[in-house]
Amino acid sequence: MPSSRLARAARRVFAGDPRVWAVAGVVAAVGLVLFGGYLLKPRGYVVGSDGIRPRSVLGGFHAGAVVCTDRLLVAVATRRLEVELGGSGAGRPPALVSVLGADRRTLLGRTRVPAAPADAFAGVPVNLRPLVADSGPDRATVAYACITPHGHGLTIGGMAAPGVPGTSPTTSDQATIDGRPAGFRVTAVYRPAAGARESIVSRFSEMLRRAALFRPGFVGPWLYWLLVVILPLGGLLAVRAVASPGRRTTLVVIVVALVSAASWAVLTVAWDAPDESEHFAYVEHLATTGHRVAQVPDSRPAYSSAQILALNALHHDARIEGADGKAPALRQDASTYRREVRLERPSRADGGGYAESTHLHSPAYYLLNVPAYDLAGGSEFARLLGARLVSSLLLAAIALCAWGTARELLPGRPELAAAAGLLVALQPMLSFLGGAVNNDMGVNAAAAALIYCTIRGLRRGLTLGLGLAIGALLVLAPLMKSTGFALYPAVCVGLAVMVFRGRRAAAPGLAAALASFAALSLAGRALKSAVAVPGPSSSGTALVSSAAGTALDHPIAVGVYLWEMFLPRLPGMARHWSQSWPFYDVYVERGFGAFGWYAYLLPAHAFAVILAVMASLLGLGLFALVARRRAVWRLRWETAVLVLAILGVLGGVAAAYYANYPRPVPAEQGRYAFPAAVAIATLVVASLAALPRRWSAAAAGGLVAGMATLALLARTVYLSGAFG
Repeated sequence: MPSSRLARAARRVFAGDPRVWAVAGVVAAVGLVLFGGYLLKPRGYVVGSDGIRPRSVLGGFHAGAVVCTDRLLVAVATRRLEVELGGSGAGRPPALVSVLGADRRTLLGRTRVPAAPADAFAGVPVNLRPLVADSGPDRATVAYACITPHGHGLTIGGMAAPGVPGTSPTTSDQATIDGRPAGFRVTAVYRPAAGARESIVSRFSEMLRRAALFRPGFVGPWLYWLLVVILPLGGLLAVRAVASPGRRTTLVVIVVALVSAASWAVLTVAWDAPDESEHFAYVEHLATTGHRVAQVPDSRPAYSSAQILALNALHHDARIEGADGKAPALRQDASTYRREVRLERPSRADGGGYAESTHLHSPAYYLLNVPAYDLAGGSEFARLLGARLVSSLLLAAIALCAWGTARELLPGRPELAAAAGLLVALQPMLSFLGGAVNNDMGVNAAAAALIYCTIRGLRRGLTLGLGLAIGALLVLAPLMKSTGFALYPAVCVGLAVMVFRGRRAAAPGLAAALASFAALSLAGRALKSAVAVPGPSSSGTALVSSAAGTALDHPIAVGVYLWEMFLPRLPGMARHWSQSWPFYDVYVERGFGAFGWYAYLLPAHAFAVILAVMASLLGLGLFALVARRRAVWRLRWETAVLVLAILGVLGGVAAAYYANYPRPVPAEQGRYAFPAAVAIATLVVASLAALPRRWSAAAAGGLVAGMATLALLARTVYLSGAFG
């Protein structure tokens, strides 16, 4: 009897098309074997660090000078303390590195550094004797690293203090030279004994403990252990929705997207997403003053005093954009921050100054975050989480639009429609942004709704409601971010076809679209005026006009630029890239697996698999154009709109970043393609329809299982990189 009940339960869980489960099972098994190898492979690790990346060098001191770090809180598990030393001119001179205790007299370790060639800049470890902990909960002790050069030309890696704009360095947060403040912080990394290696699995509990620091009060390691269970169950639920689509598919898409994004919201270090610190500063200033941030530089700092205190506690500017700077790893660090907040009572309303990433943007996206910011209350970290969860809701909306768009295009294939929504919900970089404060999520959601409404109108006719929605979204998308203008060509083509097909029947819908566009354009201008501080201003529209002007003035050059992004350079083409294939850097690595501020990358073999799948899907799509040409012809305008949406977004990015000289590193970022996420997902699942029906569903299940496995790997990569 118990076995029969178990069998019935298994049939309910693994309901639906057995071919979907078979292919998904094979894909997941292969992925989990590789994933298991990644988890179990012994690797080097760090016990902690002072959170300072070696962004610049300190030098110019005389032979015999004594350069000491600021106060270091070192975990007693540390067996080697490492500093970055180099040389200039004739080379690196010999030096003496000593690690002293809290009294600056007790010697904890010492090493003599030999002379080296001029280009030798590397980590120099100092072996420490067993450390004795203070009374703190994390068993840590205070130490200072002091460096004495025995010659001229020594350089030391670190970063200017304090790092975060709007703060003034104090003697407690910078190194000293012969006892005088140096205006600089020295990189110090705390490592275990030489040769010590552990797997991610063996250090998992320690990583989760570190991840729970600098969070709202309810967040603890228990929450991350819960995610260890929930995330795989979400992947199982996603495959089931493809194997057995039904009335609850909509709910499944929403739940998977919310869990996917919210897991990033609680996992990512505060403000450790592209430009998130500046986007949050906009939300905070809008919430506390009712005004948008400055559009031109003025005397105000970009961040409020409250945010500056939190950023400094995390060593934010000294740590981001690289895997070699770690977030603070001790509970004493968080306790010190809370004590400073109680003593200083910093203001949340004294920021609002010019910031490079936000000064051009309207307040539309940031207004969405204000209620969540206010409702969360409490610390900066609680308010940040509240604002991040707004982006999680937007990811659910994008996934729902992908499901709806594919359902309109393929009405008899609910399993493919489910796959489209779930691929969007699980996509690692898009869901990562869904757990961050960034107006990219605002324009992504508006663009997704715009594409869905356009395809629905082409399939069902331009109704009054759709006209109102399309007109409103045409205004809302560029208000969220000016890249929303990239959807205009596709939507205009779609509207023209709707009007041509419907003629008189489409007239009310067209009138509604024009009326809502005009009304909301006026409302948007009034909103900008209401929240703007008097003074000079600039606009994202000017940036778009500049990009459009570049494309119109130099169409061939921009076309060549775009060609070289994706394809090999042909003879006679002007060289725009130092890389042989910038597409890989931008749209494969940064489009799928570069987390934090592009600091933590998926393993190389994961990118190889992603590239192979992308190539296979492209080939399958071209095959579908031939094999299913009659069906494609019937849907020619819907297909054209989706393709135009993708080309408009990619072309807009190319026009905005076009340069007529070779670039060593692409300025473009993969996330800039996400306004076309719904169009891409729909065309991907539509290409699967070229396969026999019994196998197209199985292929969709395999894609969803692969994306779910990739999503698990992505979070593990970030966890081990940021906290390992």
